[in-house]
Amino acid sequence: MCCLGKSIPKLFYAVGVVLLLLTFFHCDTEDNPKQYPTSVFNFDSLKSVSQSFVPAIGKLRGRLAIPLYHGSLSFNPIINPQALCPFFEGLVRIDPATGKSIPHLAEKWEPTQDSLTWKFFLRKGVLWSDSTPFSAYDVQFTFDDLIFNTKIPNNVALRRFQVGNYRIEVTVIDSFTISFKVPYSFTYFLRQLTQEILPRHRYEPLVRNKLFHRALSMHTSSDSVVGTGPFLFSSYIPLSAIHFTKNPHCWQRDSTGGQLPYVDTVTYVLVSELDEALHCLLNGEIDFIAADGLEYTKIKNTHSTFDYFHLGPSFTSSMILCNLNGNTVSGSTLTAKESRRWIAQKSFRKALAYAIDRQKIIDTTMKGKGFVQRSPVSPTNTLFYSDKCVNYTHDIEKAKALLKEIGLFDTDNDGYVNDSSGSLIELTLEVNSGNTFRMAIAEALVKDLKRIGIKLLINQEDQEKIFAKLANKASQWDLVLTGITEGIDPYSTREIWYTAGENHVWSNRKGSNRQLWQRKTDSLFDQSIIEMNEENRRVLFSQWQHLVSDELPAIFLVRNERVLIINKRVKNVNPTLFGGILHNLNELYIE
Repeated sequence: MCCLGKSIPKLFYAVGVVLLLLTFFHCDTEDNPKQYPTSVFNFDSLKSVSQSFVPAIGKLRGRLAIPLYHGSLSFNPIINPQALCPFFEGLVRIDPATGKSIPHLAEKWEPTQDSLTWKFFLRKGVLWSDSTPFSAYDVQFTFDDLIFNTKIPNNVALRRFQVGNYRIEVTVIDSFTISFKVPYSFTYFLRQLTQEILPRHRYEPLVRNKLFHRALSMHTSSDSVVGTGPFLFSSYIPLSAIHFTKNPHCWQRDSTGGQLPYVDTVTYVLVSELDEALHCLLNGEIDFIAADGLEYTKIKNTHSTFDYFHLGPSFTSSMILCNLNGNTVSGSTLTAKESRRWIAQKSFRKALAYAIDRQKIIDTTMKGKGFVQRSPVSPTNTLFYSDKCVNYTHDIEKAKALLKEIGLFDTDNDGYVNDSSGSLIELTLEVNSGNTFRMAIAEALVKDLKRIGIKLLINQEDQEKIFAKLANKASQWDLVLTGITEGIDPYSTREIWYTAGENHVWSNRKGSNRQLWQRKTDSLFDQSIIEMNEENRRVLFSQWQHLVSDELPAIFLVRNERVLIINKRVKNVNPTLFGGILHNLNELYIE
């Protein structure tokens, strides 16, 4: 989440607790075998159900088919943060029910009192898929020769572990013990150790010959991929599917000691959009989709072959990015419209926020299956969500009053406001072409803003062109309708919200040129990375959420409801707040 241009699509691409408690988490089936809470959405109850789940002993057979949206496909986690690699694993993993870091390839860890040195004790008896024993030397190789290797082109993993100008020291104590020394308390460090570990014996020659960046492409041979995970790469059919088979040396076991995974093969079926995925689901080509409420309403009363699990507000936001550069960029006067000067004023952005009827968007465009968004953090993220954000209820009169306070009136009685010189306030909203959901929202925004006298034009463009505009710091854009998919820890979005972040697209102010609220935002993120107390971190991120909701560099709109639609033949399904359905892929089986 750190570089512009190539990484912006990954940050702003949408696939995809207190105020939003009006949904359900339950399994909609005729016999309703699992009793999930069905009256008020209760995150604690959902967490309790997930944690108490006991998987059944599955049948060793079958094929599981999963949708995968077209994108930059890769198996290489060092150069692609969204690499598809069920054959690699990290030292830790994220507990899907609680969002906490729990053991995986490492059985336990011990930080020193000052949290500057972390000792990890690795799981013994783990084999790579080619029968070579896994050891601490593989971990050291992954960090020293891959992650911290500045000669590997497009090394995104390096940015995950970059701590200022310092490099984390990795030391092998013995074959199953390794230590990490960080320059200062680095609370985000443990969560980052979900980073995939790669085998030294397989990839060290490629590093030595400076060829690693070419490794693990979609056209690699299956016998060249070696991992510890439950599945191994089998074959890739361009524009169609990616096939994986079970790893015969998988170290994971069920409660009886039986080897996991249960299913023989996993196929990722390539799809371009949710409608295509739904079509594949109904035709039996895939076994589940992570849908929104709209897709659920299309099929809930007509298809009895599926289970439906409601998981509350999505982790993907829907928002309007605002260009806050006014009429100057890096000291150079723009020939931009005068309207952009008004966008840079907070009172103007607040007027826009009050004018938007979010609930109407939910009721009409989303058929009631959505949530009003007030924060850059999803309410589903019970670890960090704050209910202290500014609440921009739909209030036309308040919006008009704010415009009048800053000198915008309808001076010629044409229904639109003008400034003191008589200039029309006309804004352009960028929307990626082909996205019917965003277009429906955009059309609703045109009507809402017209009611307060703001003329909004829609400019549909290819998504890559919009990303290019955002990447160009001097680009002449007004507003962009987009979304951000968040990680569990808000720090994962630092490159977006931090003023000097590589994906901070709405303001070019740097250093002493930053506004007070931007300095405060930067300070909160800086404090959050060194604060080791989780409660103190929640306070810091609560202050940040309120600050962003008050300053409105982005105007928050709505969040989709998350619904998992799953074929009933798939068993051991345990949907969670943080892990969706695939967190226990190794335990799923086919009836």
